[in-house]
Amino acid sequence: DAFLADDGEDAYEKVVERLLASPRYGERMALPWLDAARFADTNGFSIDDHRDMWLWREWVIDAWNRNLPYDEFLVRQMAGDLLPDATDQDRLATGFLRNGMNTHEGGTIPEEYRVIAIADKIDTVSTVFMGLTFRCAQCHDHKYDPLSQREYYQFFAFFDTAHEPGNGATNANTPPLIRMDGLFTDAETYRRDLEARLATLRRYQIHPPELVEDRAAWEADVIADATGALLEALCTPDASRDDEQWGTINEAFGATTVDWGRHVSTIGTEIRILEADLEAGQASVMVMQEQGPKETWVLTRGEYDRPDHTQPVRPGVPGVLPAIGAEAPTRLDLARWLTSPDHPLTARVEVNRLWQTIFGQGLVATPNDFGAQGAYPTHPELLDWLALEYLRSGWDTKHMVRTIVTSSTYRQDAAASRSVVERDPHNLLLSRSPRYRLPAEFIRDGALAISDRLDPRLGGPSVYPAQPHGLWREVSHFGYEHPFTAQAFYPSEGSQRHRRSMYTFWKRTSPPPSLTTFDAPTREVCVVERSRTNTPLQALVLLNDPEYVDAARTLASLAIARPTDRDEQRLDWMFRRATARHPGPVERDTLLEHLADATARFESDPDATRALVGDGAVAHAAWTSVAAIILNLDEVLTRE
Repeated sequence: DAFLADDGEDAYEKVVERLLASPRYGERMALPWLDAARFADTNGFSIDDHRDMWLWREWVIDAWNRNLPYDEFLVRQMAGDLLPDATDQDRLATGFLRNGMNTHEGGTIPEEYRVIAIADKIDTVSTVFMGLTFRCAQCHDHKYDPLSQREYYQFFAFFDTAHEPGNGATNANTPPLIRMDGLFTDAETYRRDLEARLATLRRYQIHPPELVEDRAAWEADVIADATGALLEALCTPDASRDDEQWGTINEAFGATTVDWGRHVSTIGTEIRILEADLEAGQASVMVMQEQGPKETWVLTRGEYDRPDHTQPVRPGVPGVLPAIGAEAPTRLDLARWLTSPDHPLTARVEVNRLWQTIFGQGLVATPNDFGAQGAYPTHPELLDWLALEYLRSGWDTKHMVRTIVTSSTYRQDAAASRSVVERDPHNLLLSRSPRYRLPAEFIRDGALAISDRLDPRLGGPSVYPAQPHGLWREVSHFGYEHPFTAQAFYPSEGSQRHRRSMYTFWKRTSPPPSLTTFDAPTREVCVVERSRTNTPLQALVLLNDPEYVDAARTLASLAIARPTDRDEQRLDWMFRRATARHPGPVERDTLLEHLADATARFESDPDATRALVGDGAVAHAAWTSVAAIILNLDEVLTRE
């Protein structure tokens, strides 16, 4: 409304500045960075137990919001621990390199997983900052790009000096680590978050619903059918039951006995860890720490136990790129080399990713591969100009975003004539504004925001929105003497269930299903471009997932509460809230017709009404049906 009421020539530019100044800008920019940095809340591999890295996520959001120059952003994440007079914030930034997976499974070989962890860092750094498929040279010379295996292990040597085991602590972060307060979350807020989570776990410890899912013998059925000795045992107070009565009860509830012990043990472990964090008053985060010079050799065929002692290597960079300069370069020298003005890749790769974030596809369609097998830039001169402008601006990311979104290219209409579509079917020539399905998190957050359910709080520990029961069970480990965390799912309560999706607890072996359905990655490895699919399952999620059904119910309640008794006005308000425009005549008539049909259907089927809105009125159920349609409209789910 403010934009429409502003007749000034700079009305659009004012909106851009408002959005750049919003703390939501940092969250928006951080989301693809979490994919690239393989951020998750669990260690991965088979056990996949809990770790704490949310403080690093806060650092990233804050860095984007502060418009930290990209060269500093890179250097601190690559080597913040090596900066002169490094602060805790500098060390915190190096969590970027520690986000990789970690294992502590029985029988693992420390050296094997140490090499795996370093290889993961090389893959991430070379992909994110240089757009190179350097991992292809781990076992042999690169088949297409001028990258030799020896150069791979020279690059390997930069990270071979840091102290970090590939297998480490159980149910916790693996050293080296630091403890500190959050950037957005003060100690008191952090304490309240932990206390809320503890309260949830303690309730589930008493009566966890996952224990009874898909069980034939559950309390309701057993108690309803109880007779004789079982009924007498159930009616006897716990303290007064004898061994025979306890045996009768255990036999009746035998289907849940084993799982009960497993879940209670697991919850107890999680509670003890949270209580320790609560007592410490600060969260921990994994960081980098140098251990000193170490001999590095080329590994034959990339195998950890086959070092070629005839080929020792020192830290170095590929010969096809500018020389690094330093005689004995460190990880800090590597970071500064990446951000040097004469480096041909870093600025190009990042502005291409910015373009991809805004337009849906980069000027180079393969952001992970700027090599011989990658796509050629659709507009090479524009890519070069943007890279130079980035350098001239002092690596000012907000300046680059502003430059792109205020351009006439970006401000085009997404609609196009048939002749334009025929000549430029994939919009590679930028003949029209981009049009693409929104990322998974935006779709869920949009439904929450439209229904006024979104909790806008910034930062904090990860939360647990509702998800289908039993998903974690399929990949979980129960019954061990020392139970693991993050094996059973216990949803958050209250408004924490409605936090932005980027704060959702991310379990690598079972990421949030409503997000992965819309192509969110597992974050087991670095991902700089998500797939974009279109499947029937997505429509089923939007129509049936409890969160989306709840959003439709709430939106319907808001519409019914409008100060009007005219359905047309309620519909217009609901439609405009979701799409930022009024419905056209055909759209309005179609939705009003559906409202009438839904009203008749729910009047004749009280059970369906109760299933959808509980004891709510027929009108609420009918408007919920309309709201679900609106939330599923293409333009609600699409950037256009």
